[in-house]
Amino acid sequence: MTTLTERFWEKVDKRGPDQCWPWRGARLTDSGHGQLWDGERVRPATQISLELSGVRMNGRWALHKCNNPPCVNPAHLYPGTHADNIKDAVEAGAFKGPRPNRSGEKNPLAVLTAEQVREARDLYVPFDKECGCRALARRFGVSQSAMSKVLLRKTWGGVSSQH
Repeated sequence: MTTLTERFWEKVDKRGPDQCWPWRGARLTDSGHGQLWDGERVRPATQISLELSGVRMNGRWALHKCNNPPCVNPAHLYPGTHADNIKDAVEAGAFKGPRPNRSGEKNPLAVLTAEQVREARDLYVPFDKECGCRALARRFGVSQSAMSKVLLRKTWGGVSSQH
């Protein structure tokens, strides 16, 4: 049976000491960061790289000096906090800050307006053919599932009743 160390290094394209060492194993689709099963759970390859080089992580993140997510060269990595990671991303121009609020009518995909949500909630009578969830969904042009979420306040939670 191979050890974690052996499994880790067989997935690394180890190059010169100052170059990035790309991870050739599994990666997160959205970010490109490497992942590896350590025998108990899937962990970041960068974190394992630092640990194998003798760094005690103590719950910290493995951060890149090179801003290259697949890189696992321990010389390009250092331990830090989530706040350090955000600061680095801002300095590198990779983080633009919080996403704008796109809830309710600000969402370009919204079908209903806040006024329609209030009206639907005011009209709603459970199990009524004219004012039940299914009837209101048809009336306002949304799916029964979408209307159910509106009525249960799983969506449009910030919209209060007219009363």
